[in-house]
Amino acid sequence: MQAVKALVIGLGVLLASGIALLVYGISQKASDPQYKMFRGKSPAAAPIATFGEARIPLPVDCTVAEMKPDGAHLYLRIGPAGPCERIIIIDTQTGQATGSIWLRP
Repeated sequence: MQAVKALVIGLGVLLASGIALLVYGISQKASDPQYKMFRGKSPAAAPIATFGEARIPLPVDCTVAEMKPDGAHLYLRIGPAGPCERIIIIDTQTGQATGSIWLRP
């Protein structure tokens, strides 16, 4: 009978401490939206450094048809179809074009 009492008391303490941690985490998150219980290094959470002005040269008569951001890269689809059609990959940290994908039939 005493083992059951000890088990119930131990589980009660465990439950109370879990609720206390939950309340603490919620209050910290409410006061600081960037708060993390475990402060691991996350690349997605790192602030993006500004790079000022970037100049990406385009051939004559070519325009940006579409832009797609993806984390640390920005993909620019250049058009119209024909000699202009390609995708330029830009590093959002530095503003430099890191590569091009030519779209040829």
